[in-house]
Amino acid sequence: LRWKQANAAREILKEMLASPRANDATMMLDCTEREFAIAPNQKATITFEEIQNALRTDNLQFTSKEVYIRDCADAFLFHVELIEQAIRNELIEFRDIKFPMEYYIAAMRKNNVYNAYNQFIKEYDYKNAERFLSRFHAKLKTSKVMS
Repeated sequence: LRWKQANAAREILKEMLASPRANDATMMLDCTEREFAIAPNQKATITFEEIQNALRTDNLQFTSKEVYIRDCADAFLFHVELIEQAIRNELIEFRDIKFPMEYYIAAMRKNNVYNAYNQFIKEYDYKNAERFLSRFHAKLKTSKVMS
């Protein structure tokens, strides 16, 4: 059973990173001003500030670049939803997806897009993604108390 859980987690992560939009979302979290193909024959660089702005939940008129950022965030959060569901259903264990997910959540915080993602998650009712992010929030509080 344990081997099957670990293998299922590996497959879930593999599927997430095979999704072009979800993979682009992870790259956006990691590095600013990287170039992305936002449409056929249209490339654009994306900054952390643009991610923050694109994930807004008011003033819902978006540029093509903002639509692309939102689509990537949606794809990433879809996979996060599935990951949390699999954890809650005991199909996988958190420790099996801790890496690379811990890295992405830390990058959200480090690069000042965590609050924008969190607001987006709450506005569009990504309940499992909200639960998943709280796993890292709880871990950070515990780590600080132990320090």
